[in-house]
Amino acid sequence: MPRPATRHRPAHPHLSAQRSARWLLAGLLLLAGTAAGAAQTVAEPVPDLQRLCLECHQGDSDRVQAPLLEGQQHDYLARQLRQFQQRHRDSFPMSSIVAGMSAAELDDLARRLAQQPWPSRPQAVNATAVARGADLARQAGCGQCHGTDLAGGSDGPRLAGQHAGYLQRQLAAFLDGRRQHPDRADGQPWLAKSSAQDLSALSQYLHAAGRTGQP
Repeated sequence: MPRPATRHRPAHPHLSAQRSARWLLAGLLLLAGTAAGAAQTVAEPVPDLQRLCLECHQGDSDRVQAPLLEGQQHDYLARQLRQFQQRHRDSFPMSSIVAGMSAAELDDLARRLAQQPWPSRPQAVNATAVARGADLARQAGCGQCHGTDLAGGSDGPRLAGQHAGYLQRQLAAFLDGRRQHPDRADGQPWLAKSSAQDLSALSQYLHAAGRTGQP
Protein backbone atom coordinates (compact mmCIF):
# COMPACT_ATOMS: atom_id res chain seq x y z
CA MET A 1 0.00 0.00 0.00
CA PRO A 2 1.34 3.47 -0.74
CA ARG A 3 2.61 5.40 2.21
CA PRO A 4 0.72 8.49 3.13
CA ALA A 5 2.48 11.69 2.16
CA THR A 6 4.58 13.18 4.96
CA ARG A 7 3.51 16.60 5.94
CA HIS A 8 6.30 19.11 6.76
CA ARG A 9 5.29 21.18 9.65
CA PRO A 10 5.99 24.88 9.07
CA ALA A 11 8.80 26.35 11.17
CA HIS A 12 7.67 28.09 14.25
CA PRO A 13 7.72 31.85 13.60
CA HIS A 14 9.68 32.51 16.77
CA LEU A 15 12.41 30.03 15.76
CA SER A 16 12.73 31.62 12.31
CA ALA A 17 13.09 35.05 13.87
CA GLN A 18 15.80 33.77 16.23
CA ARG A 19 17.78 32.24 13.37
CA SER A 20 17.52 35.46 11.35
CA ALA A 21 18.68 37.49 14.34
CA ARG A 22 21.68 35.20 14.85
CA TRP A 23 22.69 35.49 11.18
CA LEU A 24 22.28 39.25 11.30
CA LEU A 25 24.43 39.50 14.45
CA ALA A 26 27.13 37.31 12.92
CA GLY A 27 27.20 39.48 9.81
CA LEU A 28 27.46 42.67 11.84
CA LEU A 29 30.33 41.24 13.90
CA LEU A 30 32.16 40.22 10.73
CA LEU A 31 31.76 43.67 9.23
CA ALA A 32 32.86 45.32 12.46
CA GLY A 33 36.00 43.19 12.57
CA THR A 34 36.83 43.98 8.95
CA ALA A 35 36.34 47.71 9.53
CA ALA A 36 38.51 47.63 12.65
CA GLY A 37 41.27 45.86 10.74
CA ALA A 38 41.09 48.41 7.93
CA ALA A 39 41.20 51.27 10.40
CA GLN A 40 44.23 49.73 12.08
CA THR A 41 45.96 49.47 8.71
CA VAL A 42 45.22 53.11 7.83
CA ALA A 43 46.30 54.33 11.27
CA GLU A 44 49.80 52.85 10.98
CA PRO A 45 52.03 54.72 13.47
CA VAL A 46 54.24 57.38 11.93
CA PRO A 47 57.97 56.85 12.65
CA ASP A 48 59.10 59.01 15.55
CA LEU A 49 61.72 61.51 14.35
CA GLN A 50 63.29 61.85 17.77
CA ARG A 51 63.81 58.13 18.25
CA LEU A 52 64.59 57.27 14.65
CA CYS A 53 66.81 60.20 13.63
CA LEU A 54 67.39 63.02 16.04
CA GLU A 55 68.91 61.17 18.97
CA CYS A 56 72.09 61.08 16.88
CA HIS A 57 71.49 63.88 14.35
CA GLN A 58 70.19 66.58 16.65
CA GLY A 59 72.00 69.90 16.74
CA ASP A 60 73.10 69.48 20.35
CA SER A 61 74.55 66.00 19.84
CA ASP A 62 78.29 65.37 20.00
CA ARG A 63 78.15 61.83 18.65
CA VAL A 64 81.03 61.90 16.16
CA GLN A 65 79.44 65.05 14.74
CA ALA A 66 76.67 63.27 12.86
CA PRO A 67 75.28 65.59 10.19
CA LEU A 68 72.43 67.96 10.92
CA LEU A 69 69.27 66.79 9.15
CA GLU A 70 66.55 69.16 10.31
CA GLY A 71 65.88 71.77 7.65
CA GLN A 72 68.03 69.97 5.07
CA GLN A 73 66.85 69.86 1.46
CA HIS A 74 64.05 67.32 0.90
CA ASP A 75 65.31 65.95 -2.43
CA TYR A 76 68.79 65.41 -1.03
CA LEU A 77 67.50 63.64 2.09
CA ALA A 78 65.21 61.37 0.08
CA ARG A 79 68.03 60.48 -2.31
CA GLN A 80 70.42 59.63 0.53
CA LEU A 81 67.83 57.49 2.32
CA ARG A 82 67.29 55.49 -0.87
CA GLN A 83 71.03 55.05 -1.30
CA PHE A 84 71.38 53.79 2.26
CA GLN A 85 68.51 51.36 1.73
CA GLN A 86 69.99 50.07 -1.54
CA ARG A 87 73.47 49.99 0.06
CA HIS A 88 74.91 52.35 -2.52
CA ARG A 89 76.09 54.41 0.44
CA ASP A 90 77.41 52.91 3.64
CA SER A 91 77.27 54.55 7.05
CA PHE A 92 76.43 52.39 10.05
CA PRO A 93 73.66 51.96 11.14
CA MET A 94 71.70 53.78 8.41
CA SER A 95 71.15 50.81 6.07
CA SER A 96 69.58 48.70 8.81
CA ILE A 97 67.38 51.58 10.03
CA VAL A 98 65.72 52.13 6.64
CA ALA A 99 65.86 48.52 5.40
CA GLY A 100 62.16 47.74 5.82
CA MET A 101 60.71 51.12 4.87
CA SER A 102 58.65 51.65 1.73
CA ALA A 103 59.43 54.33 -0.85
CA ALA A 104 56.50 56.39 0.45
CA GLU A 105 57.77 56.11 4.03
CA LEU A 106 61.27 57.20 3.01
CA ASP A 107 59.88 60.21 1.17
CA ASP A 108 57.63 61.11 4.10
CA LEU A 109 60.58 60.90 6.51
CA ALA A 110 62.64 63.18 4.27
CA ARG A 111 59.72 65.63 4.00
CA ARG A 112 59.18 65.80 7.75
CA LEU A 113 62.88 66.39 8.40
CA ALA A 114 63.06 69.09 5.73
CA GLN A 115 60.12 70.91 7.30
CA GLN A 116 61.95 71.37 10.59
CA PRO A 117 63.87 74.59 11.28
CA TRP A 118 67.61 74.41 10.66
CA PRO A 119 69.37 74.08 14.05
CA SER A 120 72.09 76.57 14.87
CA ARG A 121 75.10 75.13 16.67
CA PRO A 122 78.15 77.30 16.03
CA GLN A 123 81.58 75.79 16.52
CA ALA A 124 84.91 77.49 17.06
CA VAL A 125 86.74 78.16 13.78
CA ASN A 126 90.11 79.61 12.84
CA ALA A 127 89.87 82.97 11.03
CA THR A 128 92.87 82.21 8.80
CA ALA A 129 91.42 78.83 7.88
CA VAL A 130 88.03 80.40 7.10
CA ALA A 131 89.66 82.92 4.75
CA ARG A 132 91.53 80.11 2.99
CA GLY A 133 88.33 78.08 2.82
CA ALA A 134 86.48 80.96 1.17
CA ASP A 135 89.03 80.96 -1.66
CA LEU A 136 88.76 77.19 -2.03
CA ALA A 137 84.95 77.37 -2.14
CA ARG A 138 85.10 79.88 -4.97
CA GLN A 139 87.61 77.74 -6.86
CA ALA A 140 85.48 74.65 -6.36
CA GLY A 141 82.32 76.43 -7.50
CA CYS A 142 80.33 75.29 -4.46
CA GLY A 143 77.67 77.90 -5.10
CA GLN A 144 76.74 76.43 -8.49
CA CYS A 145 74.86 73.52 -6.90
CA HIS A 146 74.61 74.48 -3.23
CA GLY A 147 73.32 78.03 -3.79
CA THR A 148 75.09 81.35 -3.50
CA ASP A 149 74.25 81.36 0.22
CA LEU A 150 75.26 77.66 0.49
CA ALA A 151 71.81 76.88 1.90
CA GLY A 152 71.27 74.19 -0.73
CA GLY A 153 69.09 73.79 -3.78
CA SER A 154 67.40 71.15 -5.88
CA ASP A 155 70.73 69.59 -6.84
CA GLY A 156 72.72 69.98 -3.67
CA PRO A 157 72.34 69.84 0.11
CA ARG A 158 72.73 72.73 2.51
CA LEU A 159 76.36 73.20 3.55
CA ALA A 160 76.16 76.46 5.50
CA GLY A 161 76.18 75.75 9.21
CA GLN A 162 76.75 71.99 8.85
CA HIS A 163 79.13 70.37 11.35
CA ALA A 164 82.69 71.05 10.23
CA GLY A 165 83.93 67.60 11.27
CA TYR A 166 81.24 65.88 9.22
CA LEU A 167 81.97 68.09 6.20
CA GLN A 168 85.67 67.31 6.36
CA ARG A 169 85.03 63.55 6.49
CA GLN A 170 82.74 63.74 3.46
CA LEU A 171 85.17 65.89 1.47
CA ALA A 172 87.90 63.33 2.13
CA ALA A 173 85.54 60.52 1.07
CA PHE A 174 84.76 62.33 -2.20
CA LEU A 175 88.43 62.78 -3.00
CA ASP A 176 89.50 59.19 -2.26
CA GLY A 177 86.51 57.65 -4.07
CA ARG A 178 84.51 56.34 -1.11
CA ARG A 179 81.68 58.67 -2.13
CA GLN A 180 80.82 59.98 -5.57
CA HIS A 181 80.61 63.73 -6.04
CA PRO A 182 78.60 64.93 -9.05
CA ASP A 183 80.35 67.02 -11.68
CA ARG A 184 80.11 70.78 -11.52
CA ALA A 185 77.50 72.50 -13.64
CA ASP A 186 80.26 73.90 -15.89
CA GLY A 187 81.97 70.51 -16.20
CA GLN A 188 85.13 71.61 -14.43
CA PRO A 189 86.69 69.57 -11.61
CA TRP A 190 85.68 70.89 -8.22
CA LEU A 191 88.66 69.88 -6.04
CA ALA A 192 91.00 67.61 -7.91
CA LYS A 193 93.79 67.72 -5.34
CA SER A 194 93.57 69.08 -1.82
CA SER A 195 95.61 68.61 1.32
CA ALA A 196 94.13 67.73 4.68
CA GLN A 197 94.71 71.35 5.68
CA ASP A 198 92.72 72.56 2.68
CA LEU A 199 89.84 70.24 3.51
CA SER A 200 89.84 71.47 7.09
CA ALA A 201 89.87 75.10 5.93
CA LEU A 202 87.01 74.53 3.48
CA SER A 203 84.99 72.69 6.12
CA GLN A 204 85.45 75.49 8.65
CA TYR A 205 84.43 78.10 6.08
CA LEU A 206 81.29 76.19 5.10
CA HIS A 207 80.32 75.77 8.73
CA ALA A 208 80.96 79.44 9.52
CA ALA A 209 78.87 80.53 6.50
CA GLY A 210 75.79 79.35 8.36
CA ARG A 211 76.18 82.02 11.04
CA THR A 212 75.31 84.84 8.71
CA GLY A 213 73.82 82.97 5.79
CA GLN A 214 76.42 84.51 3.49
CA PRO A 215 79.39 82.70 1.91
